Amino acid sequence: MALVSPNLLALVSVGLLSLACTTPLTGKRLPDPKLAIRSFDKHRSIESLPAATSAIIETDYYQANIEYLIRGSERALLLDSGPGKHKIAPVVAAITDLPITVIPSHLHFDHVGGLHEFADVALIDAEDLRKRTNDGVFLPSSAEHLGWLDKDPRQPIRVTRWLQPGEHIDLGGRSVEVLLTPGHTKTSIMLYDAATPALFTGDFLYPGGLFVESLAEYRSTLAMLIERIPKDVTIYPAHNGRGRNITRLGYSDLTDLYQAVCDALDGTAKGTPADAFGIPSTAYPVSKRLHMYVLKWPNKPMIFKSGQ
Repeated sequence: MALVSPNLLALVSVGLLSLACTTPLTGKRLPDPKLAIRSFDKHRSIESLPAATSAIIETDYYQANIEYLIRGSERALLLDSGPGKHKIAPVVAAITDLPITVIPSHLHFDHVGGLHEFADVALIDAEDLRKRTNDGVFLPSSAEHLGWLDKDPRQPIRVTRWLQPGEHIDLGGRSVEVLLTPGHTKTSIMLYDAATPALFTGDFLYPGGLFVESLAEYRSTLAMLIERIPKDVTIYPAHNGRGRNITRLGYSDLTDLYQAVCDALDGTAKGTPADAFGIPSTAYPVSKRLHMYVLKWPNKPMIFKSGQ
């Protein structure tokens, strides 16, 4: 864990911010740029993004997942592998012939369904995950996987490498940083490309209803991101709000969410009881395109969907 210093230093530097819940300055909301979108098959489309990045959009899947293929000159990263209803490796092969490392943003079933299609799979180096890995094989718990929602059995994950929080992955002419970002789950991660700048947030932030396991962890993660991420960042979520093309988010979505989390924690905002897909929760508004469900049973299995 010696390489965690970038994240730890960032968290220390914003400690007063996260405790005081002072709203940081907001950045300008980013418009959705018109970029090339093409259908790959009847199940998915591919959107070309800046800096040799492609979004694979699950257009006929009810959670509208998005997987991101991030390329350098020598290798590529695939963030998430989708629900596994249809093979994703052929889609990746149609985009690039570079060596691929797959990294799940977290372990829910709709993000790990295609991991077994790839030879190189990396997980965040969390002590609990390592302890439960035997001979390189990790089996997520039912609460981590939630596969029973789609009648998907848990699949063992063959881990070929462990990623340190704060680690920079050299793709050849492009470096991507791994950020440990708990809140949605304890071992959720994001990928950050500072040169673009682009932040790939997994399920921590997407348009619609966000599912919060821990308000305190959400606040700490948001404080770190607000301190580190520039205001001209483009945020790419792992679930879609518009079907075929990506709904991009921006820095002001981070600050809107941060303020809402702070208001919920200090009692300024009064939430309303909600049934979040079968789980008792408290709902809080965030902005016109975001709201959140704070689970009353944070240690129970969680049902979640992309918000409508």
